[in-house]
Amino acid sequence: MDDRQVEVVEAAVPAFEAFVKSIEKDDLDSIVVTLRRTIESTGAPGRTVPGFDIKGSVSSMVPVIVAGLTTGNNEQREQAAYAIGDLVERTEEIALKPYVVPFTGPLIRVATQATAFPPGVKVAILKSLGTMLEHIPTHVKPFFPQLSRTFVKSCSDSSSLAVRNAAAKSLGALTKSNQTRIDALVTELISTAQSSEDDAIAASLVLALAYVVRYAITTTSASSKEACISMLESAFRERHDEPYLHGMATLFTSFESSPELLQGVVRSHILQGTPPSVLSSLIILHTVEDAPKLFYAINCVPSVLRKVVESIGESVPAISRPAREAKELIRTTPPFCDDDSVLAIFGT
Repeated sequence: MDDRQVEVVEAAVPAFEAFVKSIEKDDLDSIVVTLRRTIESTGAPGRTVPGFDIKGSVSSMVPVIVAGLTTGNNEQREQAAYAIGDLVERTEEIALKPYVVPFTGPLIRVATQATAFPPGVKVAILKSLGTMLEHIPTHVKPFFPQLSRTFVKSCSDSSSLAVRNAAAKSLGALTKSNQTRIDALVTELISTAQSSEDDAIAASLVLALAYVVRYAITTTSASSKEACISMLESAFRERHDEPYLHGMATLFTSFESSPELLQGVVRSHILQGTPPSVLSSLIILHTVEDAPKLFYAINCVPSVLRKVVESIGESVPAISRPAREAKELIRTTPPFCDDDSVLAIFGT
């Protein structure tokens, strides 16, 4: 179906249709792993496969994929979910439109029964839903409320960090396309994170919060933004594991487009002479990586650079290590690497 010869592509589609029809309905799930690997190795993500856009192509894959997703074993369910994401990345939107509901419905149904499945199946489902939101958000719109509930619930999944991270990322993808009820979502994520007795789960909820704020900063109310900043301030006073602090550092960078809201945090914790902490070092590192212009917007770069030097001298590795990483990254990251004050403070 990806052949350069149009005649070959046009002949491949009915041949594949006939092949699928020759298989008993109860046996369709047995070929889903092979089908997924074939789709994955055909074309490339972001480049449409000509044969996938021809009528009858994707429709012949639907019963195989749905069978694998709903009745297959764990490997078949996982590969069926990934097959949907692979198809979305390789098929024209107009050709894929008729099959969005047949795919999305089973994905959500299996996701809501996720306690019965291993992390690999859950991750595959969440990633494929995220891919659909990235590529065809308009066609997935009827499912937005269900997707939001599914992603938030999965952010608290105790079985796997990979599941929680996939859910957080997919929630961010949903927020890009759905700017409604943002304040309610922010409130839910904050309250759930603060009430969680598991710091690892709280960390994933904070990461999800960071994605939501990053993509919906313009539609987030002032009170919700203040609640996020207050949560960030509290993290400097509380004891948390490093993953939670990484989440908080990501939340800090999510305010890149509203730097004025971070001035209090920066003044109290990020500038030269403020108390050294793991979180301050991580915030500087994440900001250099993900929002390098942020400290320039706050007009505090020289003081932040001196804070890096101070933190490198700390005896606590969790403080000094990210500070050293930030220093090395600053040397090669614009606009820092083009700033004479960097050389003046860091030396050669």
